[in-house]
Amino acid sequence: MLFQKDIEPRCTYCSRGTRLDEEKILCPKRGLVSPGEHCRIECSDKTIRRSLNNGKMRRQYIEQIAKYLDVDSRLLTGELVEGAFHTTNSVIRELYLNPLTHIEDFPYFREEQERLQREKIDETLKRILSLFEISYKQFEEKDFEEQYSFQHDLLDAILPVIYKHFKQDGYGDAEMYNCQRIISELEDYHDLVESREYADNILRKHFVKSVPDGYTKTDIEKMTPDELIEIDAYLQIKGNDAR
Repeated sequence: MLFQKDIEPRCTYCSRGTRLDEEKILCPKRGLVSPGEHCRIECSDKTIRRSLNNGKMRRQYIEQIAKYLDVDSRLLTGELVEGAFHTTNSVIRELYLNPLTHIEDFPYFREEQERLQREKIDETLKRILSLFEISYKQFEEKDFEEQYSFQHDLLDAILPVIYKHFKQDGYGDAEMYNCQRIISELEDYHDLVESREYADNILRKHFVKSVPDGYTKTDIEKMTPDELIEIDAYLQIKGNDAR
């Protein structure tokens, strides 16, 4: 079923525990526990101490400990501050060491968010559409403006629900300014695509007919839309300076 998630671990059906009565279970790692409890960290204190002494710990344990402490796991491994020992730049070193004095700015959510944001937006859209039995191919078959309109409408519809059910973001910010960021990025992308289409269809033809100084017709034909936009911006600034 869609909403049937993986079964949460519970001491009541753990094979390692010995049930003493209806209310108590003897756990080899934690002693007496209640049936409804569960291990947030799957390794024992002894295993953690041994790993620390050896300077090596299994990644899954690091992740569980980080989640339990609500800190970025890279703080525990030293990944975020390792660069401080490989630079002579005092400003860069301070940036590397900043997490140690501002741990509250590096919750576990930060790492999760960065990991999820590395995923392309089309993968997120595929998952959303599949919930309603809409194929991603149906989305791809729409033209750019329709795709943009759908994404904008979708985000606009989600935001009020977010504001209704959540009083702060994952960093504890009650203002939740960053909730608007994804819509701003979508609008910026839309503007970028439009400007590139303008450069490809209008500026290129214009510059081929009236080649700017220092360039040839072949240069213009081979240029990317972004390069054409740069030339146009330069010529406009040059023209304003000449006035």
